[in-house]
Amino acid sequence: MTEAFPGPGAQPIDPLLRIGNLNLAAAPTIAGNVTRYMENMAASAAATGTPETILREQQLPVFADLAVFLAGDAERGHVILPTGSGKTVIQAEAANAIFHGTEPGDANRPKMLVLVPNLKLVGQTIGEFDREGTAIGGFAKFAPNLSTSKYTGNTKDLSGDVVVMTYQSLQNAVRDGLLPNFDVVICDEAHRALGPATSAAVSSVSEGSKTIAFTATPDFNELKSVRNVYGEKIHEISLREGIELGMLSKVQVWSYKTNIKLNTPGRAGEFNMDELEPLVRHQARNQAAVKAAANYVSQGQQGLISCIPGDKTQHAKDMRDLLNDTDIDIKDAEGRVIGTRKIVARAVSGEMDEAELNDIYNDYREGRIDVLTFVDLLTEGFDNEVLTKVRNVEPFDFVNAPHSLCRRR
Repeated sequence: MTEAFPGPGAQPIDPLLRIGNLNLAAAPTIAGNVTRYMENMAASAAATGTPETILREQQLPVFADLAVFLAGDAERGHVILPTGSGKTVIQAEAANAIFHGTEPGDANRPKMLVLVPNLKLVGQTIGEFDREGTAIGGFAKFAPNLSTSKYTGNTKDLSGDVVVMTYQSLQNAVRDGLLPNFDVVICDEAHRALGPATSAAVSSVSEGSKTIAFTATPDFNELKSVRNVYGEKIHEISLREGIELGMLSKVQVWSYKTNIKLNTPGRAGEFNMDELEPLVRHQARNQAAVKAAANYVSQGQQGLISCIPGDKTQHAKDMRDLLNDTDIDIKDAEGRVIGTRKIVARAVSGEMDEAELNDIYNDYREGRIDVLTFVDLLTEGFDNEVLTKVRNVEPFDFVNAPHSLCRRR
């Protein structure tokens, strides 16, 4: 057990002590709802040794600190967790606590907003489904008793208990004065919400609300830091700590030297397109990535290739074509070569519609696709347990890039 919820007979429960003695007989409030939810978890832990929760053991201390924040007076706080540690399931369990004891239509039913940077994360947060229609993630799986709706593109639905929208859609909705009052605002991938326009829109919609920022990269660059914008630190786990706690798989990194020099004297930050253009069609460099992919695919593993941006993700399409034209050996159980086949690769981008992307993700999950190539789309919000290899073909010149590409298997 974790310190958040000790085993049978262990008293007191630390989060409940830190929450304090709230007036639970009063009309339901978020603080009261969360406290009751925590009491139920504590009672189940005391009785059985395991709290009744959807969370993994390593996630419980994060949730306990979130509960303390939600039951307290502070309005803004931030949670720093490595990519792949389960931010969505933690957010869903927090929502279960926030809405605990209320029913749809109740005057005191809370309203929650989840903000994300892209459409892929909108779908993932609400919940993805397999081909049989079974929820395999998101609020649909982990908070099934709450209604969700999305406000983005042509679908502008604010009816859900939990409304999910992109930061861009938020700016438009704030400008048009269309949003209701939200009791809780979750800013996911909050380092993407630090620009002046987005930050102003978040401040507008979250006034008087409990606002919680989640990020894996709090210090996005020298000028932007989640720590400076989103109040108190609620909980923090580094990438190394996540691995040591067992939240994440161990990471192995291989570097491939290309002997290609980029002429970028005297400046730091991400490379621009003029600097990256010579690499897009560099045959030897691209073939090195294909060779590495062929090696792991021939061993029955799947992977991702992060490609160079620009020209409507053309590099991802080029890499897909090279992969699809590559033969690999088919081996029997004893390792003997019994034939050959082509690698199966697909390029994914934000320009694809949601149905097409979901079909590709399901094919990948079911093993019908060996490699996905992408630009940016899967850097945030992609968590797939069949994934074992990530190949980064896009050069990076800032510390957060490798952290974003390390994922739980």
